Amino acid sequence: MTGTDEKAVSTTYLSDRMKERRRIVLASTRKLIAERGIDGFSMRELASRAGVSTPTLFNIYGNRETLVSQAILDAFHASLGEEVTDAPTNFAELENYIAWTADQIRELGNYVDAVVAVYFSRQPDNPIRAVLLKETTAPYKCYLEAVGARGHLSAGTDIDETAQAVANQIFATMHDWSVGRLNDTSLLRQLRLGVLSLIAMAVRTPGLDEIRTALSRA
Repeated sequence: MTGTDEKAVSTTYLSDRMKERRRIVLASTRKLIAERGIDGFSMRELASRAGVSTPTLFNIYGNRETLVSQAILDAFHASLGEEVTDAPTNFAELENYIAWTADQIRELGNYVDAVVAVYFSRQPDNPIRAVLLKETTAPYKCYLEAVGARGHLSAGTDIDETAQAVANQIFATMHDWSVGRLNDTSLLRQLRLGVLSLIAMAVRTPGLDEIRTALSRA
């Protein structure tokens, strides 16, 4: 084996090790937050659970907020497959994404409590909430922009405001599920009803017809 080949193998090995370490750190972050909440989250305890040093965590992620934000993003995007897109441009893709969201909420389990608490926190300029808001609104902004490009957006619609209203609805539904007001089956039904009702207010015929049909089945 040449020196170049040895270097390539070494680089691949280190890369795989780093990916696995990152997976363990982020999974341990979510588990610890689910147990203690974000306020009780300790970088020192996380380091112990993940088998890394506390300085290593700070060297990689910079600070606690960035690490928690990365753990949240990783949880929401890890299971995206070819059958689901987080950039929907038509109604079928939008419905698939809503159904996928319900699945993700169920998978997150107790972690949902901490995420919801951060989203509705009164703390100003919360960087973790900013990540949650950006990631939650992005797919709905994408869909509404595509609707607008087809000329089916209602006059006066503010895409950013509509997407934020959708995000608020999603997190409120997450809260109801986490405290037991909704079971797993009604979680998806409530998500579809809440999200599509808000989207329907921003869309006009003919784009509105398929939304009304879906709402009649909700």
